[in-house]
Amino acid sequence: MLQGEVAGLGRVPSAAAWARAARTLGAALITATAAAMGTLPAHAAPAASQEQLHVLAVHSFRQGRFSEAYGRFIALAEGGHVASARYALWMCVNGPPLFGNDWDCAPHEAEAWARLAGVEAPRIVARTYRPVADVDAARARRR
Repeated sequence: MLQGEVAGLGRVPSAAAWARAARTLGAALITATAAAMGTLPAHAAPAASQEQLHVLAVHSFRQGRFSEAYGRFIALAEGGHVASARYALWMCVNGPPLFGNDWDCAPHEAEAWARLAGVEAPRIVARTYRPVADVDAARARRR
């Protein structure tokens, strides 16, 4: 068996290669975490970090953590990330029918995201909801 090989596994990276990979990954993780936590504005992150943060936002969305994903998309959209602006705009417009939630977005935010994404700005209107007592009374009548 050659030096640097493990039986059946082939060549094993040197300790120096592992250290380089750990430093690179550590720096990217620290930047992405800081931006995601709000300690580093998304627009201050380099483009590569914005892409990594976008991947985290998409992962949150796919895991069903919609509020977390929406917050991440907003932060990135405010930093000029086009794909995140599209997602934030889409979630804002389709909140109630798809997620059962209204996502907090003002008309000026939706306009800015639409401009960034290169699409027509949707019309954002205020929604009114019946008080919980009315909903409970309606359910009781149906029974």
